[in-house]
Amino acid sequence: MLLVAAPGPSRADEGARAPPGAEGLGVAYRALKDGDYERAYSVAVALDASALENADYAHYAAGQAAYLTGRYSDALARFRTLATESGSRFLAPARWRYADSLWQLGQIQDAKARYERLLRRHPDEGDQGVARFRIAEAYRLAGEREDAKEAYRRVRVEHPQHPLEPRATKRLFQLGGEPATRLSPADRLRRTVVLGDDHRWDDAHREVWSLGRLEDEAAEANRHYWTAMTLYNQRRQYGRAGEILLQHYDAMGGRSARALFHGARALSRADRDAEAVEHYLRVVDEFPRSGWASQAQFLAGWLRYNMGEFEAAIPLLEEVESRYPRSQWARSARWFRGFSHYLAGDYDEALDPFEEIAEESGAMHAGKGHYWQARTLQKLGRDDEAVADYRELAGRYPLSWYALLAHARLREQDIEIHPLGDDPRPPSDAPSITTRPSAEMASDRLIRRADELIAAGLDVEAGIELRRGERGFIRRHGRAAGVGALVERYRTASNYHRPWSLAVTYGGRRALSAEPSGRARIWWEHAYPLAYNDLVEPWRDERDLPDYFVHAIMRQESGFDPNALSFADARGLIQIIPRTTRRIAEELGMTYTEDMLWDPDTNLRIGTWYLARLLDTFRGQIAFAAGAYNSGPGPVIRWLDRNGDHPVDEFVERVSFAQTRNYMKVVTAIYARYVYLYDGEVYELPLDVNASYRKDGPTF
Repeated sequence: MLLVAAPGPSRADEGARAPPGAEGLGVAYRALKDGDYERAYSVAVALDASALENADYAHYAAGQAAYLTGRYSDALARFRTLATESGSRFLAPARWRYADSLWQLGQIQDAKARYERLLRRHPDEGDQGVARFRIAEAYRLAGEREDAKEAYRRVRVEHPQHPLEPRATKRLFQLGGEPATRLSPADRLRRTVVLGDDHRWDDAHREVWSLGRLEDEAAEANRHYWTAMTLYNQRRQYGRAGEILLQHYDAMGGRSARALFHGARALSRADRDAEAVEHYLRVVDEFPRSGWASQAQFLAGWLRYNMGEFEAAIPLLEEVESRYPRSQWARSARWFRGFSHYLAGDYDEALDPFEEIAEESGAMHAGKGHYWQARTLQKLGRDDEAVADYRELAGRYPLSWYALLAHARLREQDIEIHPLGDDPRPPSDAPSITTRPSAEMASDRLIRRADELIAAGLDVEAGIELRRGERGFIRRHGRAAGVGALVERYRTASNYHRPWSLAVTYGGRRALSAEPSGRARIWWEHAYPLAYNDLVEPWRDERDLPDYFVHAIMRQESGFDPNALSFADARGLIQIIPRTTRRIAEELGMTYTEDMLWDPDTNLRIGTWYLARLLDTFRGQIAFAAGAYNSGPGPVIRWLDRNGDHPVDEFVERVSFAQTRNYMKVVTAIYARYVYLYDGEVYELPLDVNASYRKDGPTF
C-alpha cells in the first residue's frame, strides 16, 4: 500500500480522448508508474471497463490515480467496487485503499473501524504502520487521550523504522510531555526483536545496547540474549556473541537451549571449533529433549569431520543415527559417517552407509550414495562391480553432478558410454505437448486476459495473471494442451521463468532423461532456455566467458526472473547484492543507483564482469568459479589451500559450506545440460584440481 502522495503534475492534454481498449489500459498504467497521475486518471476514467477483459485493472488504475490526485470520493467508489471482486489480484490493495480514502475524506471513525478490521483479518496485506498511526490519531481527535497514548506507543514499539514513528513520538510528547515518550525496557527489547525480524541488525544492536544493565533478572537475561544475537546476526564479533550466550544461557529460561546452541555456533564461526564441539555436546547433555539437541549432536560430529579428525567424528555421527533416528539430521549423519570412514581408509566400513544412501531417492542424495559406493568398490579392488555402479548411475540420473563424475571415472578405464547412460529413454517416451493452442483454448478467459495485457504492453502483469490461473487452466484443457498454451503465452510476454518451471514439473524425468530430440526436445528447450540471449551474447563475448555458463548461473540464481529479490537482498537475473554492485560499478566507471540491478542488461553487464574475473581467478574451472560466486572467492581460496591436492570429487564433498557445496554441483550439472542440448557434447568434468589461483583476483 502506498503512502499518501502529493498530486502529480497536470497536463494540457488531460481532457484529450483516451486511446481505446488495451492500448488505453497500457497508457494509463505507464503513466501511473511514471508518476504522471493526472494523465493516468484522464485515460483510465475514459476507458470502457465493461468492454475490457481486465476491468479490474482499469478500475484499479482509475482508483489509484484518483487517490493520488486528491479525488478521494471517486477513489472510494472505485476501491469499494474492487474490494468485492474476490478473484482479482487487486482485492488486497483495494481493501486498504478503501480505508485510506475514508480517512482522506474525513470519515475518521469509519476509517478507524476499517483499519482495525484489516489489522485483525489481513495484517500482512497493507501498511500496518500507517493503519496504527491513524487509529491513534482517531483516538486523539475523539479526546480519548489514554487510548491514543497507548496506540502511539504501539507505533513506536512495533514500527521503529516507519516514517511515521517520529510523528508518533511527537504526539506522545504533546499528550503527556517527556515522560510519555519514555519506553520501558520491555518496549525497547520488543523494538530490538522487530528490527531483527526486518534484518536491521545494526539498528537492533544499537537499540538493545542503549538499555544498559537492568535490575530485573529476567529482563537482564533477555538483554544479554539480544545483545549476543544482534552481534551474531551482524556476522561480526562471533567470539564475543558466543561468550555472552555461554555465560548467561542458564538464566534465559525458555531460550536456554537455543542460547547454548547459538553460543556454540558462534564459537565455531569464530574458528574456535574445538570449543564449539564441547558446547554442542553440552546442549545434548543438558537439553536432550529440546529441538536443538539432534542438530547439536550432528554438528559436533560434523566439526570433527571438518577438522580432519575422521575417526573422532564417526562415534559422534553414529550417536545421531541411534539417538535421533527420525530427526532431519540422521540422513546427513549417515553420509558423513560413511565419508569419514572413506577418508580414513576404512573402506569396508564405508560401504554399508553408502549402499543405504544409494537405495534412497534423488540425484543429489541417492546419486551421491551410488557414486561413493562405486568409488569404495574401486578402492577395495572390486572393479567390475564399480563399473556396473557407474553405468547404472549415469543412466538413472543423467548429466547430474554424480553422473558426470561417473563418466569421468569410466573414461579413466577407457570405457565410453552414451551421455544419458546405457539405456536412455527414447524421445518418444516424453509426454506430448501441443505447441499451437486450439481455438477453444484461445477463447479461455485466462488467455483472453493475458492477451489483452500483452497488447497493452503490460507483459509482467500478463505473466502474473497466467501464473495465478495456471492450475485451473491445465485442469480445464489437459496437461499436453494446457502446458503448451501457457508456455507459448509466457514466451509472448517475454517471461522465461515460468516455462522452465512448467517443463521441469510436467515434463519431468520422462522428458529430461531422454535424448533431446523429437518430442523431448521442446521440454529440454523450455527447461534450459537461452533466455535473454540477445543481452547475454554481447557481454559474454566481450568478457570471453564460456557459452552457456551465464545461462546456468541465471537459471540457478533467479530462474530467469529479472524481478527476483533474495533473502540476502540479491537482485535481478544474476542476483547481485548492492554491496558487491557498488564495487563493480566503480571498477566499470558506472554510477551506482538503487534500481540499476532491476534492468536486465545492466544486471548482466555487472554480473558477467564478476563471473569472468572469478573464472580467471580459478583457472577456468566451472565448479570453482560457481562456488566463489556463491560464497565469495575467499572461502574457495582457503579450501584450495587446504584440500587442493585432492581430486575434484573429494574436494567438493569437503567444502565446508553446505550451500556452496550444493551450488557447485547443481550449477555444473545445469551447465552440462546446456552444453549437451545446444552443442551435442558431454561436458567432461576434470577429475584433477588446479589448486593455483590468481592472487590479484576480486576479494569480494
